[in-house]
Amino acid sequence: MQVMQEFADALTFTRDGLHWTIPLQDVSVGQNLFMFADFDRSAVARLVQWADKFGHLQRGNVILELGANLGSTTLPLAQLTQCHIAAVEPVPRNLAFLKQNVAQNDLSARVTIVECAASDHNGETEMIVPLIGRGGAEIASRNVERPEAIFHAPCETVLVKTKRLDTLLAELQLAPERVAFVWCDVQGSEGAVIRTGEPLWRAGRLTYNRLQLDVYLLTAKQNRSAASVVA
Repeated sequence: MQVMQEFADALTFTRDGLHWTIPLQDVSVGQNLFMFADFDRSAVARLVQWADKFGHLQRGNVILELGANLGSTTLPLAQLTQCHIAAVEPVPRNLAFLKQNVAQNDLSARVTIVECAASDHNGETEMIVPLIGRGGAEIASRNVERPEAIFHAPCETVLVKTKRLDTLLAELQLAPERVAFVWCDVQGSEGAVIRTGEPLWRAGRLTYNRLQLDVYLLTAKQNRSAASVVA
């Protein structure tokens, strides 16, 4: 893919009946989508199989996808279920590819794109976006030193809208009982999702949280170190 960057900024290809356009500079989601046929799709398929056993995938239900990126889970979720997808993504660079991928697969009627970040408050916040790793974008206010190479390459800081999960449900006019499940890939904002999604949990809805454990362990270690210095 690095060779192709000399000739184009994006690449379009087809796999498993889905048409993808990815940024060639992206070594995380885009590159993995191109190189690995089961990237994200295998996790989606297992989750869909589980949800179907419990009758959560009825026609008319909605899958709430927090952290849609460029559509790496959005498109498989739409392909493998009859549910509507509410795809939430805050980063403008990702949104452009997400919209293109939804449109070129004729899924605009089944996917609602919401331009915001999941948070514990309604308003705005800054996000740091690694330019070579679109999957690593996260809220910039966290005092955490990230070890990944993508954060030591060029990054940009963007101002994005934020919404609480209960606010998002109200704006989408979405009753908790209609939510099939929540797909949650929010780079450290999982706590905010859990705290503000109380209507969903009271209704027995479940969330699938994608975590990068090495980063969370590092964060905990740094927080403990900071606490010991203060003490």
